[in-house]
Amino acid sequence: MSQAAFVQMVSQNKNPTPTYDPSVVLNADEVARHNTRYDCWTIYRGIVYDVTSYLPYHPGGKGEMMKGAGKDCTELFNQAHSWVNAELLLEKVRLGPLVGKPRKAGPVADHSGEESSEEPS
Repeated sequence: MSQAAFVQMVSQNKNPTPTYDPSVVLNADEVARHNTRYDCWTIYRGIVYDVTSYLPYHPGGKGEMMKGAGKDCTELFNQAHSWVNAELLLEKVRLGPLVGKPRKAGPVADHSGEESSEEPS
């Protein structure tokens, strides 16, 4: 599956945005509850996204996406592919702005492909 296939899929769906109770506050604690392959939310640049439907389409695989599950993935995303327009790619699965401070994602993969538990500076 490719990112183009994901874009095509969501463009054909009249309401691809996952539903959630609008009274739910999109804060770090709420996002942290959605950290599985079957219910995966992440934060990118202060916006909360339900990326569950995108997991099978991510070029790096579900495991890479899961590093940001329930957390802020902004640093990880920018390290791996800062040139990609995530807002455009994920606009249909956008839930809304984060309320309060995010939790950082990790571990970070280094250029050799091995994982590191160190936080990037």
